[in-house]
Amino acid sequence: MFEHRQLKADEKRKIDEIHAKLELNAIFQGLSEKQKERIRKGEWRRESWRKIAINAGFSKMLASHMYRHLSGQAHSASLSVLQTQQALINKETEKLIGPSIDTMNILIANVIQEYCTLFSEARDVLLNSGESDFVQVWVTIGRRLGENLDEE
Repeated sequence: MFEHRQLKADEKRKIDEIHAKLELNAIFQGLSEKQKERIRKGEWRRESWRKIAINAGFSKMLASHMYRHLSGQAHSASLSVLQTQQALINKETEKLIGPSIDTMNILIANVIQEYCTLFSEARDVLLNSGESDFVQVWVTIGRRLGENLDEE
């Protein structure tokens, strides 16, 4: 019982330290009181993950469908558990990881492209490596995925 109380007290002290640092942050100071209170409660995102992805230039399909897929896998939704069971039974485990790998290729290609935009030396390395076309293909896939579908 004492250890539990000690742990709670330590956690409270750490949270108070983080809040104190946060209060000193110039960006945080510029927010409204409502925004500050939301952040103090742990609600730090101003927009949904879908909206953030779309604003970053990803297609609506990637932002919506792939997010739901990955979230279901990460949070063990009942459908993902059933799909995992079926894939294991049918020895089709590659189908489980394919969409995740493709999504990671898109995300990594975008990180590489943005990094090369910021640092010309990195852009030169990418161009000299002969892999810039590979990066561009995955960036384009991420931006155009599902554009011929009737998605909102």
